Amino acid sequence: MLTDAQSIKVVKYLLGKKSVTQAEIAKETGVSLSYINELTKKMHDANIVSKPHYKGLVLTDQHKLFIGVSLEHPLVYVRRYKMKGDKESIERSITKAFRRKVDYAFTLLSATNNYGLDVEGGQISIYVSDKPEELKKAYEAIEDIGGSRDDEYGRIEIYPANEGVLYDKKESNGAFFVSREQLILDLFNHSSLSYIGSELLKRSQPKVIKSEAKK
Repeated sequence: MLTDAQSIKVVKYLLGKKSVTQAEIAKETGVSLSYINELTKKMHDANIVSKPHYKGLVLTDQHKLFIGVSLEHPLVYVRRYKMKGDKESIERSITKAFRRKVDYAFTLLSATNNYGLDVEGGQISIYVSDKPEELKKAYEAIEDIGGSRDDEYGRIEIYPANEGVLYDKKESNGAFFVSREQLILDLFNHSSLSYIGSELLKRSQPKVIKSEAKK
């Protein structure tokens, strides 16, 4: 149950809150209250959240939450392209080509750099809505600006994504990036980049309540 799009909305909202009510989660995420009540009961039974006072939920163990989510990583099916130019100029070209046409957000290394973590790498990764017509428009837009298909390697990687990934994207300098919470989820579940996710999670510690010492 923790792996579907509705649950991921709740998970990402919890990551940024010290204390929150089920009603507030429903209002902010658009997920039904009955669904949230069922989900939070499961998380409470697993000691991921607690109810220390009358109205609020507290995320008590964010690492256990990540383990519980056990995401089937959304970056499985990918189409790769290669383009000439440096990373910044290619990102600007993509942003211009996608504007008002494609529901997208830069992710992984692109978004990590945007959130201020020093990471080297020229790869550009993008989430695009998994609706067939949106994917088709994205592929066409990339090809229109000079991107060529490369089955072996490419500077640009396009990943289909459901609404749970794209609904809370953030705008920065005219481009869209996945939210910090989505970025942590992605990196934490990406074997070769999990150390970056762990570092971002540490930097988010003040926003959540740490687990009590194990007895």
